Amino acid sequence: MKAKRIILWVVGIWLAVSLVFAVVSAITDSQQEPVAEPQQVQEQVQEVVDVQGDSLLLMRCKSLYDELMELKGRYTFKHYGFSEESPHKDWLKKVQKFTPEESRRLMRAYGMVPGDIEMLGMEYVESKCEETDFTKSKRKELDELFANPVRRNAE
Repeated sequence: MKAKRIILWVVGIWLAVSLVFAVVSAITDSQQEPVAEPQQVQEQVQEVVDVQGDSLLLMRCKSLYDELMELKGRYTFKHYGFSEESPHKDWLKKVQKFTPEESRRLMRAYGMVPGDIEMLGMEYVESKCEETDFTKSKRKELDELFANPVRRNAE
């Protein structure tokens, strides 16, 4: 009986020492691994949110651009443009709803602002929907951007 007690006592001590060693190892290992600071995590999350937000802003611009390309073929647009009598005046209001902050984000991210599309629309009104050097170059620029929306290194 005494031998069994001694064996159980030795096994108990061995288990206790093993457990303490495992806990100490886990603590020292976790201290050696670099842990992201809360500020770093917050900055990384914000960067993802910004990229997605910028993409959504660009999609809004693309939608308005596509709508303008459709409008310029209509008689009512050629005749009324964006005047108060125009059924297309809401398009201009939608373009003008972009905030200055949204415009800055688009400029930093993609090198364009909603005002580019607005000016294209105004040029079509002025030219009675005829293509001009300005409309040709601006359309080419916007078509390339919308076809391949590569972000700049925005800070």
